[in-house]
Amino acid sequence: MANQYAASILQSLRRIIRSIDQHNKQLGKKYQMTIPQLVCLRQLASQDGQVTTGNLAKQVYLSQATVTGILDRLERKGLIMRQRSTLDRRQVFVSLTEAGIKLNEEMPWPLQERFAQSLASLSSDKQEQFDTMLQHLVEMMEAPQGAMWPYGDRESMPRDAHAGCSSGKDSDGIDTEREEGF
Repeated sequence: MANQYAASILQSLRRIIRSIDQHNKQLGKKYQMTIPQLVCLRQLASQDGQVTTGNLAKQVYLSQATVTGILDRLERKGLIMRQRSTLDRRQVFVSLTEAGIKLNEEMPWPLQERFAQSLASLSSDKQEQFDTMLQHLVEMMEAPQGAMWPYGDRESMPRDAHAGCSSGKDSDGIDTEREEGF
């Protein structure tokens, strides 16, 4: 019985990932940017003033080296600017340019908006239960690999449980398995 639920949950997760991936690809194509670039741009727009590269990396759950590469590309596109701190030359502050602010204002996030509207239709108790269950799911997914899958290690998972998984790196050097959540 537990394996039946596990298979159903994994299938639902694959459907969620596919939906997010399709949405992200459409956004990326429309704005000629990778999803990590769009995420960094959106995060920068949410800041009050400038943010350091290290803090931005923490906020978007990517390594500082990866974010530095993303920022290089955003800077070449004229969407961000960097300024070295006058107090500590090791610190580099990042902020949006006028072009970056304009692009951020134009960028739609209909997937999140639709989700927020659907979620709002649930009672607050149901929303809380939903949030709690998702938090448990996240904890399970972030657990050490041997504890992550109900089938034991990943190699012993049923073949169809791997469906929809990708491997490799995108143009920002990001592991696409990790990147699918964006």
